[in-house]
Amino acid sequence: MINIPLPQWFVTFDWQAVLETYGNLSPLVPILVVSMESFIPMLPLTAIVAWNVAAYGFYLGAMYSWAGTCIGCTVSFLFWRAILGHRMERYAMNHEKVMKARRCVKRIKPGTLFLILMMPFTPSSFMNFAFGVSVYSKRRYLFTLYCAKVAMITILALIGQSLVLSLDEPLFIITAVAMIAIMLYLSKSVFRFDEEPQE
Repeated sequence: MINIPLPQWFVTFDWQAVLETYGNLSPLVPILVVSMESFIPMLPLTAIVAWNVAAYGFYLGAMYSWAGTCIGCTVSFLFWRAILGHRMERYAMNHEKVMKARRCVKRIKPGTLFLILMMPFTPSSFMNFAFGVSVYSKRRYLFTLYCAKVAMITILALIGQSLVLSLDEPLFIITAVAMIAIMLYLSKSVFRFDEEPQE
């Protein structure tokens, strides 16, 4: 088995102590940390979920991560819907391109939306904004969102668990990186699905 050398500071740092401290905090902490990704897209969601899984275990870590991303996305979506929803409708009436974009979003099928939302590289903040200012059904969007995030968080938790438990096994790391690369490719190609969605 090939061993991958790790930086000295990485090896000597007491990661276990940090994990134990983090794992003893209130469940609100990991939920809040994950929810921030819905507002700050540059936060590494994969790393956050992996950290939660390492600190709280696979099931609790995944559950807290799912709750956090759902809460963050719901708040973000409802914020844009309440603040700009009606204003954007009036604005779109005088701008053909905006009106066309809103109609396109409205016609997206739940299956396609599910695939888009389950991809960890899809920016949640952008999706929440785009659908928040559209006339897309609130109930349909949120229901699809919650279901898609179950799949996404499960995949990220499995990758995170493999990375945390197998830092000295290059095969697991390579597998995890390959899975991330596949999801990145799918997250880009899925936007080409249903180019002409039906009502």
